[in-house]
Amino acid sequence: MPKLTETITDAVVRKLEAPAKGNVLYYDPELRGFAVRVTAAGAKAFLLVYHFGGVERRDTIGAWPAWNAKAAREVAKSWRRDVDLDVDPRGEPEPEDPENATFKARAEQYLVDPRRKRQKTPLRASTVKEYRRALLTYAKPLHGEPLDAIRRRDIAELLDQVKAERGTVSAMRTRAALGRLYTWAIARGYAETNPVAGTEGWETPKRERELSDEELRLVWAATAEKSDYNLIVRMILWTGARPAEAGGMAWTELNGGGIWAFTADRAKNGRPLALPLPRQAQDALEARPRIEGRDALFGYGKNGFSGWSHAKAALDDRIARLNAERRLGRPLAENEEPAEEDHMGPWQLRDLRRSVETRLASIAVPQEIINRCLNHAQGPITTTYNRYEYLEEKRAALQKWADALDRITAPEGLGAEAANVIRLRRRSAS
Repeated sequence: MPKLTETITDAVVRKLEAPAKGNVLYYDPELRGFAVRVTAAGAKAFLLVYHFGGVERRDTIGAWPAWNAKAAREVAKSWRRDVDLDVDPRGEPEPEDPENATFKARAEQYLVDPRRKRQKTPLRASTVKEYRRALLTYAKPLHGEPLDAIRRRDIAELLDQVKAERGTVSAMRTRAALGRLYTWAIARGYAETNPVAGTEGWETPKRERELSDEELRLVWAATAEKSDYNLIVRMILWTGARPAEAGGMAWTELNGGGIWAFTADRAKNGRPLALPLPRQAQDALEARPRIEGRDALFGYGKNGFSGWSHAKAALDDRIARLNAERRLGRPLAENEEPAEEDHMGPWQLRDLRRSVETRLASIAVPQEIINRCLNHAQGPITTTYNRYEYLEEKRAALQKWADALDRITAPEGLGAEAANVIRLRRRSAS
């Protein structure tokens, strides 16, 4: 099995590539037996490999990124000390503690290593955060109850309460978290039935916002200055990537030939993606200075860009000022504020991705290639049998779109047509 040349850290784990089939163990060079297992599906988990009683054991510590490397290392050290003292790290099985059967105790146990229902792979960090909020905050009325004694009526009343206090989206996310918790509990014998099944669900509003050519021009003009957030916005426009994927871009993800490749843990649907960048995106990245010892392109922390809300509000203000200056035919004074009508209609960064999808279709890119570019989930049969990466098709499609975007945002496109100010009665907060 391969041995790493550097200590296992989250940055190192992020870079580990999935094997073509099966799984592979990457061993830490400092702590004996401490390793990361990477499966062909891209799932990663920490474990300790050791011998006890003449038998090799491979005990899983936890899945990454729900477990970070630092916490996993501490557990591995503790187990390693036990082994060296001839003490079984697994210990003696403890009798069931009634307190451990409560909803809260089981929820905390589940959140140590939550999994997707079908893929049996770890959930994204953002999803774990949502589930943690739902199970440990929104579901507090159930915390003291035995998990297997909770009835469907209890779940229904909780969901009604969450809907009334926090809205439909929060209620549906709470319902999803509860359902996953009970699926996990039934598989382990902690519950016999799932009281979430059969409870009422609600339709959540689907966003259908797409930006017009004029709105794309405004966004483009307002992101002209060099900054992390501005380049992230343009990367989304060039590629149709999700905001978190673009904001978390790392130098090690940029391979030769202008390919941006990121692993399953960085994608919303848990599927790795290799995306050929259009020439315009490559030029922008080549002009970006690289900080020694830092893998992330954006932000200040190791996980990429943060401060999304503040940056989005600042972008909205710049767009409003551009609209005001075009309406007035002169630059705004430093202390002069745009009118309410100068603000662009409510929009979010994810609307750029939807706009890219529509524009790709409008320039005759086949839907199959659009799905591959945007990393839409494929059906199980397609996923199993079609391993072709479509690199050249994706390269041609995204380059065709980037050239079209150049024409849309060209300076001559900001003339008389731009005088049609985009009207809005209130600004988006996100």
